[in-house]
Amino acid sequence: MKNSKPSFLDVYCGCGGFSLGFALAGFKPVAAIDKDRTACSTHRMNFTRRGCHTLVRDLNNYGPKRLHKYLRRHRITTRFDVIIGGPPCQGWSVVGRGKMKSLPDGGERLKNDPRNRLYRRFVNYVRHFRPKCFVMENVPGMLKHDGANVAEVVKRELERCGYRVGYKVINAAEHGVPQVRRRLFFVGFRDGLQIDACDFFDSLVKHAGPSVGDAIRDLPRIGHAQRATPIKYKAKPGQPNWFVRFARARSNGKLADHITRSHNEQDLKAFAYMKQGMTYSELPKRFKRYSDETFKDKYKKLCWDRQAWTLTAHLRADCYTHIHPSQRRTISVREAARLQSFPDWFKLDGSLGGKFQLIGNAVPPLLAKQIAHAVKKRISKCRTKRRR
Repeated sequence: MKNSKPSFLDVYCGCGGFSLGFALAGFKPVAAIDKDRTACSTHRMNFTRRGCHTLVRDLNNYGPKRLHKYLRRHRITTRFDVIIGGPPCQGWSVVGRGKMKSLPDGGERLKNDPRNRLYRRFVNYVRHFRPKCFVMENVPGMLKHDGANVAEVVKRELERCGYRVGYKVINAAEHGVPQVRRRLFFVGFRDGLQIDACDFFDSLVKHAGPSVGDAIRDLPRIGHAQRATPIKYKAKPGQPNWFVRFARARSNGKLADHITRSHNEQDLKAFAYMKQGMTYSELPKRFKRYSDETFKDKYKKLCWDRQAWTLTAHLRADCYTHIHPSQRRTISVREAARLQSFPDWFKLDGSLGGKFQLIGNAVPPLLAKQIAHAVKKRISKCRTKRRR
């Protein structure tokens, strides 16, 4: 058992960005849970061969005791070194509507808000399974709502589970990801392990992410409405950069999901007119069909020499916020995956729009890998035998 990999459970796993980062850092995925069937199908496609049991379950009614029974019934370990997860965050986006006069009162109302029960489900899993460490991802908006630091409320609840807890906003662009993406991360180490969480984030090794050009310029040129997948990939002359080498590993000359949306002629003309970095409000009137005030950034063209701005789940509806730097179209599914730091071998299930949503909701794997390495370094000295 000394040489076995540390294990993890992924709660609210989505398509598996968090899972992939921890797997790349040498962790073993034991189980993963999400209520989205397409997300779980994608997760299975990529992690079943690693021995992971991916379950389609609604965590509103599927608690840790039920998972415990499932694992015991299938003779799977119920001891996890780490629990990771990114609970959906819709509730936090409307927190400032109430009149929170003080943090404690505001915190109680937040915890009792049904929209935030998903976060509390994560806490329940930590409380039940008592892993050595947990890592939770959420939105920076938790830091301030009407002057209240909601993250402190969350921290105190996790501390009451018996953990030393720290939190910090991390920009994925500083950790190998070709995208400016700021997210709030909580980390906790179980009391008794003598591991301080306060300096955890300061220990993360920063590695500037590549530019959009470094990340996707090698991909084959395609037009809008591209549906053929997979297609042949022909490497560009010269030595590929480190990110392309990472992305292309295990891909065997094929490229999947390099597919795009279709656009009308007005959009295509607007895309051709736009310079890199240009937004909708800067377009001449002949190209516009929306209000400038309401849709100021409706269109936005990526820049070859800069990192991408944040990819979101809204890509499911359209990709106007991420127009290709030099081709008359919005980005492809594979380009979106690259900008989120998924390697090309990572498979995606579902419709074109659904794949964009999975990518936009994911934790960037290379950022997750950096966090996982730091966690592994700390818990490696205090691992104990797993129990069945």
